[in-house]
Amino acid sequence: MPSIPNRNKIEELIGILLTGTKKRILKWDTTADENTFRLASPTANVRVTRSEGYHPEAPGETLITRGLSVLNDKGRVIEEYSPNPYDADAVRFDSLYSEARRSAHNTDDVLDKLMKELQGKVS
Repeated sequence: MPSIPNRNKIEELIGILLTGTKKRILKWDTTADENTFRLASPTANVRVTRSEGYHPEAPGETLITRGLSVLNDKGRVIEEYSPNPYDADAVRFDSLYSEARRSAHNTDDVLDKLMKELQGKVS
C-alpha cells in the first residue's frame, strides 16, 4: 500500500488516466495476461489488472483482485496500488479498468463495425 502522499498521487493519476481514456486521448494495449492492460509513455508504464476467483475464506463468494502498477523507464515496478474493495476506490478503479479494456480491444470500433454488418443483413 502506498504511503499517504503517494496514495494521493495514485488517486490523482487514476483520475487523469480515466479522463484521458474516456476522451480517447490515451490508448491502452493488451498484454500476455488477458486481465492486464498497459499504457506506455516515455516516462513510465502503467499496468492495470483485475481478476475474479473463489474466495478461500468464504465459499460461494467471489474474490476480486485489483491492482495498478507504475513501472519506470527500466521496466521496474516503482509503485503498486490496490484499492479498498469496500469503498468508492474500487468503483473508480473498476471504471478505469473497464475503459482501459475497451481501449485496448478497440471495443467501440468493433461494435460499430459489427452493428453495421448485422444491420446490412437484417435490413
